[in-house]
Amino acid sequence: MRISTALLVPLFLCALAGQSTESTPLACNSNGVPKAQRQHHRDLTIRLRASVREKSALADGYRIRIDGTSFGLSTAAEWITMERLCCPFLNFQLEVNGKHKDWWLSLTGPEGVKDFLDAEFALSAR
Repeated sequence: MRISTALLVPLFLCALAGQSTESTPLACNSNGVPKAQRQHHRDLTIRLRASVREKSALADGYRIRIDGTSFGLSTAAEWITMERLCCPFLNFQLEVNGKHKDWWLSLTGPEGVKDFLDAEFALSAR
């Protein structure tokens, strides 16, 4: 099979677009969340922490099981929307099984993110 250069160039450029030459610093920007929403963001973070039922370590972060009756998916989406403004180095992944109320949230990122998550969310103490 022969692939034309006209097809390879756009594929190569798309691959390069996904790569960053500079890494995002592993630090929260508390001003990332608009001032009017900061208290609500803090409240959601407290609720999220209280809803953790189980956690497991990943190579680059944590996977946590969340009580879906006390912290629903729409609330999670709202929290993620704000959290990514102040912590752009985090990767978020939701895992939902239609049969269960609980759901999983994976928080991952660059080297050092586990220490950050341990401090920020007290995940190592669970």
